[in-house]
Amino acid sequence: MKKKRRAVYSPRLCGALLQHFSGPSCREVREITYHPNGEVKQEKEVRASLPLPTFEDFAWQRGLTTETLRRWEEEHEEFREACELARIRQRHLLITEALTGDYNAAFARFLACALCGLSAQPAEAKETLPAVVDDL
Repeated sequence: MKKKRRAVYSPRLCGALLQHFSGPSCREVREITYHPNGEVKQEKEVRASLPLPTFEDFAWQRGLTTETLRRWEEEHEEFREACELARIRQRHLLITEALTGDYNAAFARFLACALCGLSAQPAEAKETLPAVVDDL
């Protein structure tokens, strides 16, 4: 049985990771509508969202596993910092694209919980205020 080769870490991966997460969030595309006879009815530029960058995609593009990325994050301080910056960018993109309506709201909420550790439930109040009773 062939022994699996363990992927070798390189500090250059920090820059590659940040570049992967730093791309544009959308692009402009030309939308064309036609009359039934085939003539152009209207042309306009519209905003089209690009896929949300993920650690899974970054790993897949390099023939790595996400487990390898997690291990490197534990072992290498500079990679851990790059991962944290990538997560910040990922949260920013997720929130802004959801707010503009470019991402399905229910799926954006799911991703915010799953990927970003955000909660779908409102935070519990630290202290409760006494009830005010009006004796009038």
